[in-house]
Amino acid sequence: MAKPKERKKPTGKEIAVVVISIIMVISILLPSFAQIFAAPRTSQSFPTSFDDAASRYQPQVDEAKAALQVDSQDAAQELKLADAYFNWASYASIYAGNEDEQAEVTQLYKEAATAYASYIDQVGSLDTDQAKNASINESLSLYYSGNTAQGVTGLEDLAKETNYASAWANLAMMYESQGEAAKAADAYEKGAQADTSSQGAGKKYCEDALSRLRSSAAASSGGASALSEKLDQTAPADSTS
Repeated sequence: MAKPKERKKPTGKEIAVVVISIIMVISILLPSFAQIFAAPRTSQSFPTSFDDAASRYQPQVDEAKAALQVDSQDAAQELKLADAYFNWASYASIYAGNEDEQAEVTQLYKEAATAYASYIDQVGSLDTDQAKNASINESLSLYYSGNTAQGVTGLEDLAKETNYASAWANLAMMYESQGEAAKAADAYEKGAQADTSSQGAGKKYCEDALSRLRSSAAASSGGASALSEKLDQTAPADSTS
């Protein structure tokens, strides 16, 4: 087995704090999207190695599984299981240094996707922000595990069905990671205009992203013209409205 290369301790910018979705983010490609809206953590609060991630989250997985053996319909424990797998995968992906470890990360994301899907089936609707966030993380887990098309489609469906700002933000980041700037701008615009009072962080992120894309388009030339025209038509929604 190849010896994993040593890595420096991650900074706050390199790690996605798991909450709303490590917005997204693709374990190998981007930072976690869902975690993008969470408050920054100190360097002591997150795992500092691949094995450290396992030592922190394996007990959480085991505890949730034990509870589900007692009551397989315990939605709260199903969500705890899903979050434990998701957070474990997200942090482990930072330190995965060989093929075996990368394969383990992929499997963790697959386990997370399965658990999130089970939780959503149990709650039976996407009426709550908690359920919407679980659906976001399910799509992210699919995306990071290699099922990119299914991950994108899941977020597209969720965003259109719920008009949830964080779903639009995660979807936009997926588009950006695939080089689809115009589609990303459109998704950010929809997120910025989402009419839900509980979505301040997601709406603000979309507004800031639109400003960033506008600045980038203005500073670029050639292929950026189409995006620039799109962004000229986009005015970030007033987050207080």
